[in-house]
Amino acid sequence: MPSGREGNIILSFYFEDVTVDEKTFKFFTIRIADNGIGLTEAQKNKKDGHVSQGIKIIQERLILLSKERKMPVPIFEDLNLKNKDSKGTQVVLSIPPEMYRIFNK
Repeated sequence: MPSGREGNIILSFYFEDVTVDEKTFKFFTIRIADNGIGLTEAQKNKKDGHVSQGIKIIQERLILLSKERKMPVPIFEDLNLKNKDSKGTQVVLSIPPEMYRIFNK
């Protein structure tokens, strides 16, 4: 259900030091945030009988990919759970060097 206010999406791309097995690597991090109603509120507003699978399927696939590629598990956050004055959802993906080098060839 729309929140009634103008929606914004913020995309951030940056390199971040991540330690894996006592070694530090430069991971390429993608942060996607919006100012929607958030995951928790969206669950409350879902229609009777409708089971939304989109986010769940994406989460499951990203978790499988992260295990296979030894990447940090993607983060899906409801921003208002961290700060009551915030609204929206944030997703953080960290891509290891061997993966972003593949795309850079």
